[in-house]
Amino acid sequence: MKRAKSKTADTQFQLPLLLTIPQVCEQLGLDSRDAVYDRIRDGLLEAVDVAGQGSTRTLLRVPASALLAYVANLPRVHNPTP
Repeated sequence: MKRAKSKTADTQFQLPLLLTIPQVCEQLGLDSRDAVYDRIRDGLLEAVDVAGQGSTRTLLRVPASALLAYVANLPRVHNPTP
């Protein structure tokens, strides 16, 4: 399986090219798949349907690049409250 590479200041990590909704939950630290679906529905997080043409079923995946873009666009916290 292809993996998307990302570098932070001193850490390199790999993500699958396409992530399942539970994998996105894990990466974002979310407890609910609904929270991910909400972000997709609101246009904040890009998803693709890999079910195939003619399928009556939707099989959503989130491209690693879309997840990284979503995180990069999150608001920055300058003075977090304890």
